[in-house]
Amino acid sequence: MRRLIESWIAAADQAGSLLELLTVLDLSRHSPIGSARTIERWLDAPEAIQGARYAPVRAAFIAAARALLEYDAGERQRAIGIPTLLTVGDEDEVLPPVHTRALAAVIPNAVVAVFAGCGHQPFQEQPDRFNKLAADFLSAANIREQTVSA
Repeated sequence: MRRLIESWIAAADQAGSLLELLTVLDLSRHSPIGSARTIERWLDAPEAIQGARYAPVRAAFIAAARALLEYDAGERQRAIGIPTLLTVGDEDEVLPPVHTRALAAVIPNAVVAVFAGCGHQPFQEQPDRFNKLAADFLSAANIREQTVSA
């Protein structure tokens, strides 16, 4: 995963526009079928964000990617006290299902749902199936409202 994020940083640095960056990122986050449709749904005109307009996007993306490389959740996952649904695509190259299953092993009451034919973001590639799964899970867990603290 570290090498993948480092490759994203290099792509952001070398890309001359948001469209170029999104194209590179999209290859690692979605299945080939999902990849062909996703960029158009995200933005109306990503090719317009280039040159000087792309510079702050590049800087923000690189800062966020570097923060990912430095983050360590430690043992906090073990403290999760409510039923937890973890979703993953079976074609996820960013965090393959093996990592999702390892995380589920340390979270009490965690459930793993693997989406066939999906990459890193099943909620975008199969939104109807994802939404139904999430609604059914929350309903079964009787979670209506939860206060979230940092």
